Amino acid sequence: MIEAVNKVVDMNSDTDYRMNSSTHDSVFFRTATGGEQRCEEIFDSLLAENCTTASFSTVIDVMFGRTLKVPKCSADGESVCVFDFDELCKKELGAADFRAVAQAFRVVILKNIPLMTLSSHNSSRRFITLIDELYEAQCCVVCSAEEGPLDVFSVEGDGGILDDDRGIVDEAEASGTYVRSGTMKDPEVDRFNNR
Repeated sequence: MIEAVNKVVDMNSDTDYRMNSSTHDSVFFRTATGGEQRCEEIFDSLLAENCTTASFSTVIDVMFGRTLKVPKCSADGESVCVFDFDELCKKELGAADFRAVAQAFRVVILKNIPLMTLSSHNSSRRFITLIDELYEAQCCVVCSAEEGPLDVFSVEGDGGILDDDRGIVDEAEASGTYVRSGTMKDPEVDRFNNR
């Protein structure tokens, strides 16, 4: 019935452009290989594009009178900002806060992203929500992380996946993030990981 009324377009492709390594190489840096320094260099070059070398902190409006402190941003307050992972993902912030950041800045530099496991499910969910909001607003995101982009999430060493945690893994995979699985012997966990 639907096919009779609408044109069907095949969206299958053998190429996953999200995994384009040249894109990752320019915006995703490993902490162990100078990622923090590279993020600072990018921040400084973006400041220079705005004819300034000064950085400031500012406060942006979120909603209902709430505000969010931006620890480091360009003087114009809208081009580029820098946050540490803990400042956004380990605090009680949500989609409205992340949307405010996405609407206020064109480039967001997120530093010190740790390896996230199921035991850090609150910060993992916040990180996923943050990336979703930045993506929707078409922001450029520059990251430094403990692990590479395909290994940010891991179920290794958590002793299995609880029913409450399955949603985190599903949510991460649905947003295009691959979850690294550990060597688990639990048949229920293995069944889940091998779907």
